[in-house]
Amino acid sequence: MREIIIKKLTDSVRRKFYNGKENLDLADKKHKRSYFDLKQKHLVFEILTLNDHFRLKNVYYTIYENQPYLVVHISDCTTNSTIGQVPLYLTKIKEPISIIQSCPSTPFSIPENAEITVVVFNDNQEIYCSILDQIIKFYLTNNPANLITLARPSEAGGGVIVEGP
Repeated sequence: MREIIIKKLTDSVRRKFYNGKENLDLADKKHKRSYFDLKQKHLVFEILTLNDHFRLKNVYYTIYENQPYLVVHISDCTTNSTIGQVPLYLTKIKEPISIIQSCPSTPFSIPENAEITVVVFNDNQEIYCSILDQIIKFYLTNNPANLITLARPSEAGGGVIVEGP
């Protein structure tokens, strides 16, 4: 079952796990704040957010340039950008592997001890498998020209997760 918990970001947690991070980012993988658990069959994402209005729209699994990616689509239902503003909340999402959408029909597969890049994408419109490559390219290059078909705020952050906890 999907679980979402949003809580205020404390200064001690910020300093210990999120120093230098921005909205939509994950903590460094060494902290295992975001991880996948193959035995329990779920993933956990702990995402920095500006406000407590963010909701999970979907989680997608895809392969881009022979590398696996998870795209976590969230939105606070506004067109306001959060990049460059101070993160105030942690949005913790626990997602069962069984409901992750594989795109286009790539079977979800993460071997033990693997790393997988997570792209957290904030956009108030629905996204589809057909544009995941654009979103990943935007995340990797930070070039807005790669998001020509998307609405606002169309911004991305993310990180890498490993097996945990």
